[in-house]
Amino acid sequence: MVKLNKIYTRTGDNGTTGLVTGPRRSKSDLRVDAYGSVDEAMPSSAWRASTPATGRISTPC
Repeated sequence: MVKLNKIYTRTGDNGTTGLVTGPRRSKSDLRVDAYGSVDEAMPSSAWRASTPATGRISTPC
């Protein structure tokens, strides 16, 4: 496992993040928050899609 002690962004953290389209937005911007929410929801929906329709969850041995 790789352990990252420090991550440098070159520009520092001034409370903004860059969008793919180019502009910078505040990290508290609703659009940026929505991206984070979708990013967190995707693994749950993928897991649910792979679970049998019976509702029973099998556990590994």
